[in-house]
Amino acid sequence: FSVRHAMTFVQQTYLMKCQCVMWLCVVCVALTTAHKGYVGVEQNNLCIKPPESGTVLVGTIDLLATISNQQLEIDTHASQMKELMARTLTQQVRDSDIQCRSRENGFDASVYVPTRGAMDWEWFDINGVRYLVVANNFDGTSYVTDSELFRWDGISGKLSHVQRIPTVGGRDWEHFMINEEHYLVVANERNGTSYLVDSEVFRWNGNQFVSVQLIPTKGAFHWRHIEIDDAHYLVVANNYDGATYDVKSEVFQWNGVQFESYQFLSTTGATHLEAFAINGTTYLLVANQFDGSVWSINSTMFRWLGVKKFVLQSQKGISTMGSRKLKYFMIDGMHFVVSANEFSLTASFNVNSTVFKWDEETLTFQAYQQIPTRGASDWEHFVIDDTHYLVVANRFTNVPQAQYLLDSELFQWDGTQFTSIQLVPTSGANGLTYFSLNGIHHLAIANHFDGTSELVDSQILTWNGRCFL
Repeated sequence: FSVRHAMTFVQQTYLMKCQCVMWLCVVCVALTTAHKGYVGVEQNNLCIKPPESGTVLVGTIDLLATISNQQLEIDTHASQMKELMARTLTQQVRDSDIQCRSRENGFDASVYVPTRGAMDWEWFDINGVRYLVVANNFDGTSYVTDSELFRWDGISGKLSHVQRIPTVGGRDWEHFMINEEHYLVVANERNGTSYLVDSEVFRWNGNQFVSVQLIPTKGAFHWRHIEIDDAHYLVVANNYDGATYDVKSEVFQWNGVQFESYQFLSTTGATHLEAFAINGTTYLLVANQFDGSVWSINSTMFRWLGVKKFVLQSQKGISTMGSRKLKYFMIDGMHFVVSANEFSLTASFNVNSTVFKWDEETLTFQAYQQIPTRGASDWEHFVIDDTHYLVVANRFTNVPQAQYLLDSELFQWDGTQFTSIQLVPTSGANGLTYFSLNGIHHLAIANHFDGTSELVDSQILTWNGRCFL
């Protein structure tokens, strides 16, 4: 909490009680992680602690409170101040003075969304309206279960249902635009009897998404849209065909009407695709997870050449351990990738995930930091107030006992590495998506399984200036 950036004292009133002037204040908060003070409310008590100096201010909103080095001027009556306090001290502020463990503290700002074996959230905007779509994978009896599209109200912080979209073992959504038209493509993994199921492309018609193309895929886990030199490509991570994990992933090119097969990529149990550019060269990372017997297989890095094809960057690739996701990000001009390592050689889900840093001399990613994770299924990177964060979805552990009700974890960049700052209770978390709207930051969590059922609520958390609640 920063006095300079985060406090605006408004309105002035004079309350006479025992012939004393009693002061009231309202704090309009813009919490920043660059400062270490805090603001918090418990029941009817307002607590303020500036980071630089001064006195901790503690009192009820009906009582006198003073703080050194601050001039508090008041000029309206108490009832108006109470109403303004209720509007300005939002949910994400009320719990910022305690340890960012919402369930333990009895306060939870989450938006809960009923989902069915949720795998992924995707957000996008259409005509100034924010939408979120969730990929539902399994409803407890069938993989043929609808996924759902919602509209997000940035003022109330609530979701409203827009559309049910038919999916078959939905794993992932990818939003993209071509010629100012909005599209979604879903990775359909399986139908319960076969992994050879079509994935599907949908186009927005002004009111909802309608199917425009079916694409044959093999246990599809993920899609990535890439635009290179005004040409549009979709790449699918094919994971398993029902007999082998040694299946090729595929690149499709837009021909002006639909997508057509363009190139095959050698992959093994592919789970995720990440595209980015370094020094003008486009790269594509593929997370390879499992070959049918071995989890310690390298993930693959391709680069785009002038012949308009992806070619291997190196035979070695990136050393991963049952990787579920590779997330690229930049900090101060440095290029990083973090792998969500799910399973280890010792048959344990308690395995370190790895942060890699780009080496300009070798044009490869080198191991930079190890982070303890438990069956990691996803990483998300984001920046708030110039501070970099990583959050991991911990899905499952089998040590000391099988458990899906795990804490996922939020990390903050300290200038040289990432350090843990918050544990977030989740239920077999499979996917994480960060988004912000109107200066408010959110984290959508796709909870997949709670140990007994796939019919478990997913969550959308709100940033309070120090953590997600």
